[in-house]
Amino acid sequence: MDSPRPVRGAWAAYPTRPFVGLELGGVLGYLIYAGLLVSALMFYVWSRVDVRTAASDLESSQRTYQATLTAQDQLRLELATRSDLATLERSSAAMGLVQDVEVVEVRAK
Repeated sequence: MDSPRPVRGAWAAYPTRPFVGLELGGVLGYLIYAGLLVSALMFYVWSRVDVRTAASDLESSQRTYQATLTAQDQLRLELATRSDLATLERSSAAMGLVQDVEVVEVRAK
């Protein structure tokens, strides 16, 4: 009976020893190219994710900055109305507060 002749360069040349007919030099070159391709793709995906994260953080910071500027303007306006005694007196009269309390202006040093 003839035994099956192994195919040269095949992946499964022998059933018990699958990589006997495999040339290591050819496969090693393909593995190196595949490794370079996979590493380049991983770097590309990482850089895109990093850019998206940075853009999201920048947008969030800009929204926070605008909200802070709005709050700062409101506080300056409130401070200006409270430092003006005539406005304070008119506001107290409009709210129906007692008028016989003497208001003393304290000057900054």
